[in-house]
Amino acid sequence: MKALIIVLVIFIGTLSLPAQDYYIMPSRASVQIELAAYGRRSILGYMNGINIGVDINSRWNFSYTQLVQIAKGADRISQNKFEAIDVSYAINPKSNLKLELNVQGGFYNKNYLAIHPSLQVKYAPESDYFVTFGVGKSDGFPLFNFKVGAVIFKR
Repeated sequence: MKALIIVLVIFIGTLSLPAQDYYIMPSRASVQIELAAYGRRSILGYMNGINIGVDINSRWNFSYTQLVQIAKGADRISQNKFEAIDVSYAINPKSNLKLELNVQGGFYNKNYLAIHPSLQVKYAPESDYFVTFGVGKSDGFPLFNFKVGAVIFKR
């Protein structure tokens, strides 16, 4: 009798437990075009601009960056410009919080070549927008990047 009561209690208890569902995470698009507002702080000062890029399989990102620094002097306003190509490689592409290795190469005022390696963290809670923060090197000094952007095309 005790064995029958124990079996019935276990059986009734298992009926009230929810079953596990097989949940498939939504897949990300294989190719995305992203547009972002870009801010940078380096030894040369603050620079702001835009970044447009192509994200391939959430692992590789190739983008073009144009940054402008407006400096006000005593008698004139000078404008420093930085144009670059970025290449990023995501170490963990399937996560919402991606760790990326980034190399940025470009020209300051179309004269001075600069190559900036950096380590970036990209947070994309939804597949339509993202925030990126990066730390790198510029001429032996620290470099800080910040991007806020959105996906404008997916395929």
